[in-house]
Amino acid sequence: VSTQSTWGLKKKTQPPADIKTVEDLKSLTKSEELVVLGVFNDLKSEKALEFLAGSKKFDATAATTTSSEVRKHLKLSDGDEVLLLKQYDNLRDDLGSSWTADDLASKVSSLGRRLVTPFTEKYQKSIFVPENKKIAFAVIDHNDKKGSKKDLECVTEAAKKFREVVFVDVDSSDSGASRVLDYFGLSASSKGALVVFEPQGSAKYKYEGGDLCDGLESFVQNYLDGKVERFLKKQKTPEDWDAEHVKVLTGYNFNEIALDTNKHVFVEFYAPWCGHCKQLEPVWNKLGKYFRKRDDIVIAKIDATLNEIAEVPVESFPTLKFFPKGGSNILDYSGERNYKSLKKYVVSHAGPNPKKKKA
Repeated sequence: VSTQSTWGLKKKTQPPADIKTVEDLKSLTKSEELVVLGVFNDLKSEKALEFLAGSKKFDATAATTTSSEVRKHLKLSDGDEVLLLKQYDNLRDDLGSSWTADDLASKVSSLGRRLVTPFTEKYQKSIFVPENKKIAFAVIDHNDKKGSKKDLECVTEAAKKFREVVFVDVDSSDSGASRVLDYFGLSASSKGALVVFEPQGSAKYKYEGGDLCDGLESFVQNYLDGKVERFLKKQKTPEDWDAEHVKVLTGYNFNEIALDTNKHVFVEFYAPWCGHCKQLEPVWNKLGKYFRKRDDIVIAKIDATLNEIAEVPVESFPTLKFFPKGGSNILDYSGERNYKSLKKYVVSHAGPNPKKKKA
């Protein structure tokens, strides 16, 4: 779990800063992107003690003040107040006093999050945190100054409307963005594209309107209403996919082969760059060769970086899945990845190969 918040700051563990003067406040808000300020008449009051308890859960810098000078500077009337002071977006949110220690952290997390988070080294880790259930990656070419400004404004307007979605600005002109673009089936030339990603289950929903200012809000609303079909990457099936002992599967032929109820199908989901996958390759080929004459057994592999199967979310490589004959549940293989263990596993489900007849 990341120790950074959704706006990219390291989790703060020190006690709230004591703000005595306006200069103290200016100094703190200049150095910190987000400050949660509790303004109280008495730090021993019930609300002040609730704030102190709740501040332990903040992923932001907390501060308190009883200064009338600071209160006047912030244009606050008498009474207990909590403010979110930001270096971005609307700069300030007033929470008033209608909060409890239990829900204050969630309010801070929600309102403190940037409307649109830049996909930069500083913020990348903070994007993929458990509380971010729906993340929208917008492809914006920042080399195009005029166009990128317009696109970012339109994405920001969508972010204001759909706060349940975390919006991310991916600069397609930045070479560091190539890996995330590739993962989402996009490229640097995918102008006006956006992908909503659900980390739990790795589901993707793709908008390719060609213009982030035309139809984006309708797309997000349709997505939230369950009216957008999930996007799955698919690789063209090679003509010689069944030429070797290990069959090559893609998003196009996967269901036909792996879900064939007349066969036991053992599939390796791999990544070309994965070292463990490369180590497994000769073992997997040997397994395919051993069962090559069995009409009821298929040993197969699929490049999971180019093909996505809705029923099989892949979180690590290699992932081995067994699809038993008869259409029963998909089985996870978690045993040893040596030839003897893999062969024994297949035989336990499909039975041994017929013994060769003596001449």
